[in-house]
Amino acid sequence: DLDEVPCGASHNACYISAYGDVMPCVAMPIACGNVRDEPFAEIWHRSPEMLRVRSIRIRDLHTCSSCTASRFCTRCPGQALVETGDLYGPSPANCEHALASAQVAGSSVIPASMLRSSASAL
Repeated sequence: DLDEVPCGASHNACYISAYGDVMPCVAMPIACGNVRDEPFAEIWHRSPEMLRVRSIRIRDLHTCSSCTASRFCTRCPGQALVETGDLYGPSPANCEHALASAQVAGSSVIPASMLRSSASAL
């Protein structure tokens, strides 16, 4: 469903650093406010950054919304932001996992081309 949210960031979870900085998720380094400067409830309900993240739907994610492997994807906007700098784009790691899962779902054997060598994983 294109109207679904891609994750729980700023919906049912957030991250507060040891310094009081509030972010939508531990994987999403977007400053939304600081609990030392304003109440958490104000940040949660009124931060423009928190509201922006909360408004993201699958349909807003270019590439992801039309991907054939989307039902196998554990889409993480924070991971996409860290990996590519684009909150609305795909995460290469998520894509690799989703494509491998889609391929394996159609086969009883994991193709050797989908496996990483232990050296490349380090």
